Order: sequence, then C-alpha cells, then structure tokens
Amino acid sequence: EMLIISSEVGQSKIHGLGVFTKEDVKKGAVIWVSHKDFDLYYTEEQLNRLPEVPRTNMYDHCYKNNKTGKFVLCGDEARYMNHSDEYNVVSQHFSSEEEARAFGLGDEVDWAEGVSVAARDIAKGEELTCDYKEFDLDARRKLGEFY
Repeated sequence: EMLIISSEVGQSKIHGLGVFTKEDVKKGAVIWVSHKDFDLYYTEEQLNRLPEVPRTNMYDHCYKNNKTGKFVLCGDEARYMNHSDEYNVVSQHFSSEEEARAFGLGDEVDWAEGVSVAARDIAKGEELTCDYKEFDLDARRKLGEFY
C-alpha cells in the first residue's frame, strides 16, 4: 500500500505511533493504493522462519490479507495506521480489473487489493484510522479484548 496524501508518523493517543494527515482530506478522496512494486508479501511459513523478535515485529506491522491469506508489509508509514471503531478511512474493493480501471486505477496498482478512501472529511493533523476487522485476518490477535 502506498499513501498518496501528505502524511507523517507521530505519537498516537490510540496506541504507540500513528499516521497523521498533513492536509485536509475530503470525504471519498483516495488516500492509499496498493502498488505492485512497493509493498512486500510474505507467507506465514516465511514469517515463522524468522527469529522471535523480528517475527513478532513483522506480525505486529503486517496485515494478513483477507483475500489472499498473505501477510503484507506496507512500504511506507501506512504500516502505522491504527484501528478505531470510529475510523475515518474505509476500503473500496473492486470485483474486476475493468471496474478498477473505471475508477481510475492504472497498471501499477494492484486492483485486487482495492484502495482506501476517506470515510468523512478529515482535518489536517488528524490521525488516520481504519477498521482492522475489515481486511486483516489477524485483527483478533492485534485487538485482543477490543475485538
């Protein structure tokens, strides 16, 4: 995934670090796309071959794609986006390449991953949040009692 709005990582009131927008974002604006040459994809077997500390770090920073079952490590600060039940970012999925092209996605975008859009107007300086349960098969482990 690649954030396509100006953003930065900072201290989050939700958990650890978070992603904050450096610009006002209108409802429906595309915030993030999955770029074929930008993110890294892993199987569970690959992650389990790592020593404990880096393996734990990868499990915490990857999401497990609910369509492919692969673990995805975002190549930018999107990996610091926190979960919230009052999220301001939602996923937009496509059923075909034609539908994605009609939305305006080019060849470099992995249309099967979809895009993320602003669920509402988001003010400059606001933390970007999403619903892990929408796309991450590992959400239950990450959210624990808050799931």
